[in-house]
Amino acid sequence: MSASIIDDRANRSETGDLSSRLDAVVEEAQEKAKAFQAEAETARLEVRDRFQKFLPIAERIVAIAREKLEQLRERLKFDVIPAQFQTEQTYSRSVTLDVKSELAGVIKLIFRLTHDSDVRQISLAYDLQIVPVFFRFNSHSEFDMPLEAFDEAVVGQWLDDRIIEFANVLLELRSTKQHQARVMVSDTVAGITFPKYYAAATFDHDGTTYYFISEETRREFAERHGLTP
Repeated sequence: MSASIIDDRANRSETGDLSSRLDAVVEEAQEKAKAFQAEAETARLEVRDRFQKFLPIAERIVAIAREKLEQLRERLKFDVIPAQFQTEQTYSRSVTLDVKSELAGVIKLIFRLTHDSDVRQISLAYDLQIVPVFFRFNSHSEFDMPLEAFDEAVVGQWLDDRIIEFANVLLELRSTKQHQARVMVSDTVAGITFPKYYAAATFDHDGTTYYFISEETRREFAERHGLTP
């Protein structure tokens, strides 16, 4: 057999071997792509299912928060600014309490409810903004809970703790001299100056409100000016 025939057969053999090897590489890549696609679709469906489970839980948390904030509203004046964003697989909801107070120019309490990217964790956040501020306080807190381990009582306790924390900050505002300076009044009968929320009595006369440390000084003020107490 001639050398040229042998070389030709060897070349065909090598070409066939290369072709099959290339086919194997392509097939492997295709299989990986199919596996990735299947895995991604499975993950998508699982996220969708968890999101559908998350929605009623989120609404329950909103109802719990609303009930607790109503108790706060009974004791404090504030405007409520709600915000909500929702798509087929994303949920974010917040409420801002814009507190009306002469103690500071800005007092805003914000609660946020959302979830992580895989909808495995329920996420709550608390943010408190005060301007100006002259003392330290906790301005931010976060709380995460696994969706599968949702515990209404634990969420309620976290909300309670944050509301009490906020109430304590307001008390600190009232006790800080720099904030007190914005609301100082004088009892002309007693001859003292004090924050007006410490007043025990008031008297409105000719468009002016007078503040007193007791009913006795209020009565004496009225008598001095010939007014009906």
